[in-house]
Amino acid sequence: MTAAVTSGDDGNPKSPLGTLNPLFPTGFYFGQGSINLNGPSNFIQFDPHIGLQLTESVSFIVDSNVFWRTSLRDGVYGLAVNLLVSGQGNSERYVGSQPSVGVYWQVTRHLSVSAAYDHFFAGPFLIKATPPGRSVDYGAAWLTYKF
Repeated sequence: MTAAVTSGDDGNPKSPLGTLNPLFPTGFYFGQGSINLNGPSNFIQFDPHIGLQLTESVSFIVDSNVFWRTSLRDGVYGLAVNLLVSGQGNSERYVGSQPSVGVYWQVTRHLSVSAAYDHFFAGPFLIKATPPGRSVDYGAAWLTYKF
């Protein structure tokens, strides 16, 4: 189980903290691997998860990320730290939840195959946004070769 809190503000340059800028953003924040909708800024995140080692080379992971806004005056950001949904006029804190499953197979020392599926359930903050947010499904499969 993991939990994280990242900062958010109201866009005031005189604010002592400001919205978290991860400097080198990637997709590896929440859920399985590199498939995510949200970046790490302005979130309180809770992630209960369980992993099963099915064989020596195959593992299966199930998790469910839950997201709230840290600052009610700030919005929700994408992976590139771009503002996706403004927080202005929206006092809802709960953003949504993202259960996911992933299967990982280490084929050889250098080659691995992975697949993941996520479903994002939009919470009141996104549903009350303009335009309204909605729940989405997405998945990915990737082949990795390491030298």
